[in-house]
Amino acid sequence: HLAALDARAEQPLRSSLVISQGASRLPRTGFFECAERLGRFSGPSDGVAAASWHASEVVRVFEYEYPESVEA
Repeated sequence: HLAALDARAEQPLRSSLVISQGASRLPRTGFFECAERLGRFSGPSDGVAAASWHASEVVRVFEYEYPESVEA
């Protein structure tokens, strides 16, 4: 749900910060499948292309200037 909200708002996918505790330190396959459905990623969910795209998306999350939230 969070990825869909971010994609609609044309923001980096904050869900990219949730990674596997395994050796790969990448999100699980479902994350890449979701990113592909949202038009953000294309390719196999394992390998160099996925790792490279994920690393750049994490950088985008931390560099993006999110609007300040307004509390009611």
